[in-house]
Amino acid sequence: MEPIDKLLISCILESLYQSDNTFVSHLIGSTPYQTYSIVDINNFLNPTISVDALNATSDFSKLIHQMPRGKVFNPRNDLLSDEYSLFLKTVALADDAPSGKNIHTDMPPEMQQHYTKYKEFREDLFNEITDYNDKLKDNKNDEAWNKDTKPLLLGIIESHHKQWDQDGFKNEIETYIDKKIVNYNLTFSSLWALWRGKFIESLSTKSDFKGPGSSYAAFYTDFSKITDEKNWQKSFDNHDTITKHLDNNPIKTKAAEVAQYASTIENFGFSYLKLDIERSWFVPKVFESRFWVLSHAFEGETVSDGQLGGNIPCYITNWILIKDFSKEIRKGILELGLGCFGAPLFKLLNRKTTPTKDDCYYLAAVICKTIPKCPNPDKNLKWS
Repeated sequence: MEPIDKLLISCILESLYQSDNTFVSHLIGSTPYQTYSIVDINNFLNPTISVDALNATSDFSKLIHQMPRGKVFNPRNDLLSDEYSLFLKTVALADDAPSGKNIHTDMPPEMQQHYTKYKEFREDLFNEITDYNDKLKDNKNDEAWNKDTKPLLLGIIESHHKQWDQDGFKNEIETYIDKKIVNYNLTFSSLWALWRGKFIESLSTKSDFKGPGSSYAAFYTDFSKITDEKNWQKSFDNHDTITKHLDNNPIKTKAAEVAQYASTIENFGFSYLKLDIERSWFVPKVFESRFWVLSHAFEGETVSDGQLGGNIPCYITNWILIKDFSKEIRKGILELGLGCFGAPLFKLLNRKTTPTKDDCYYLAAVICKTIPKCPNPDKNLKWS
């Protein structure tokens, strides 16, 4: 697959996924396609199975927590998880409204009992991870500990996290909390505490083997869909239909080059799959709320200017894989004429068909949501 093929693919993906609410950022130009094998996918499904699996998952997390600032994906050093964690600690809130409610006292009696159990599981897990991080620092140069004990402890933490899901009323409590957040019927301080509480650093990040204290942001995406053929869709264009995508070229300076290339295409196709990314610790509603400002120490900074500027300009919501790429170049006038003399001579002309069947999956693009301009405080609220 040549760079010009990737640029043409980006035009097609723009046609498929562009919308008023999101934008597509493409891994083209200086940013290469990320290539994944079936082994990589199995590693993502079982990140604690080996050092390689854990580190590969860490690399993937760092990729999908980039914050693309345009249609061409250019990775930077700042990550959504890092900037969001810092942001939650640098905010000043408006005074609570008298009508606001506290989350615990507003719960039905039975749910209050479940909430107590929920907090117990969360506290135990927090202590367990804190203990693990302390041991990690003490044994960072111990090869035997890193090889044998570290994976064992990570497996225990993962197991207890699942137990919290199953027996700690986690889904029930967090669904209730999310509804309260949407309805805005809590005090500002209670609401912010809930949002901030979702990002418990020790639970929202996971340790890897890349260095002492190294970790990556937790996320969920259904990797199992990748190996199920029925989830994939097919894109196919011939010479007559390929031109309809050219107006969506993400690199406008390459428009003439892509148009010229498209004119040589007889057939062009690939399979594609869009996968969601979920982050339990991330609450986009935070940026729409108007009862906060940045504290005095940070008031000169912008969280988002609504135009892909600021510390948190956007976040990735989906990633797009492609596979089974193929193209067929059109026959030239001379080739068409000589073809009339028979098949043997035609074969000498080497008509170009280049299918790709290499059992690899290529990360071609991501879909992003722009953060609205913020802070955008409501002047009608009372500010101390």
